Amino acid sequence: MAIINAVFLIGFLGLWFGLLAIWLAMAIHFVPGYRSMFCQPLTQSERSAKALQTLNAALIHSAKSRLGRLGQLLMATGLSLLMATGIAWLILRTLERHAP
Repeated sequence: MAIINAVFLIGFLGLWFGLLAIWLAMAIHFVPGYRSMFCQPLTQSERSAKALQTLNAALIHSAKSRLGRLGQLLMATGLSLLMATGIAWLILRTLERHAP
């Protein structure tokens, strides 16, 4: 059971570090574009449209950057470990319940 707990913790941390890496990749690209929006005199609707375009570009860029790809790898590995741990835990609980 200690091995399952350790693998669960590794999977959980991998998932969250992957989310953090993707968020950082997006923030690194989004912040400079976001700051430049307020330097120009624009109406609220133009600012909103430009913010949406900047956010969309940041999302696309974060998926292609090295940090974003590392985040995707960490998230996929973490989620796979969490699913495998859950299945192993369920099997062990079932075997424990039906043991003589």
